[in-house]
Amino acid sequence: MDKLPGFHKNSFDLGMIEAFCEIVSQEVKNLALSPILTKSEYAEIKEAAAEIAEKFHVLSFPEDNFISTDLAADEEIKDKIVILYFKEEKVLEDYFILKNKIESLKKAGAYNKEAIKEASVEFRKMLSYSPKAIAETYGESI
Repeated sequence: MDKLPGFHKNSFDLGMIEAFCEIVSQEVKNLALSPILTKSEYAEIKEAAAEIAEKFHVLSFPEDNFISTDLAADEEIKDKIVILYFKEEKVLEDYFILKNKIESLKKAGAYNKEAIKEASVEFRKMLSYSPKAIAETYGESI
């Protein structure tokens, strides 16, 4: 995003976090993500982000080794933090199952184009993307 006059990144990031916490709280999404944050950006907003999650009665997990999918390029997430927001612990468990699967495929040299697509589709489902939106992302019909 191009910065506007008076743009304040922390306020922007916290606004996004508040919106996503609200929709997780209302069960519109099972999982939502903060913007991709540098470690220093996270340090600046972590207390306020935690207060927002508490306000909406959602759980959070600051992930400093975010999964590799086609949603964010590896170079975008390397050494960065993405906060995961969810209501049910099972959502975080499912995230780690997917993450472990991806890491195993990488170690085996099998995280190829098709495996990335499969992991990305699974992750989009976790993020409550509709089947139609997922199909359209890949130019497929449902």
